[in-house]
Amino acid sequence: MSPKHAISQQKLPLPSPQAANYGPWLRKAIERGLAAKSTSLAKGLTERGRFRSQLSRLFADVDAILMPVVRQGTPTSTEADGMIERDVEGLMRFTAIANAAGDPAVTLPCGFTSDQRPVGFQLIGPHCSEATLLKLGYAYQQATNWHTRHPKQH
Repeated sequence: MSPKHAISQQKLPLPSPQAANYGPWLRKAIERGLAAKSTSLAKGLTERGRFRSQLSRLFADVDAILMPVVRQGTPTSTEADGMIERDVEGLMRFTAIANAAGDPAVTLPCGFTSDQRPVGFQLIGPHCSEATLLKLGYAYQQATNWHTRHPKQH
């Protein structure tokens, strides 16, 4: 085994001073990342590059993509913790697109469910389009009042 490969296979500890401040989900995510093999990381980076290229081609024709943030109304923190354990893909299905591509996104409120959970949408733009996304978000907020309304407490 080469020295580089041996180093890449070592399990690194979480930064101890900050680890106490992490919630269980973030701590597990960091630990999974630290335990990942270099070959898996390389494959993931290759796939990410392909995905970014496909998304870049889409942005040649549109300024932004409008998508939901979550499937239903915003989950409570307890519900989100449960979803992280059993359905993290469902929780992050729509936001993972911008995250994986490294593209900017802005999230805006657009209503409430029948049980008063906030509903939001996101605008995703190409690299370096933050100013455009903020202008679009501002125009939306000038035309609606959803950003001034608050849900009932759960």
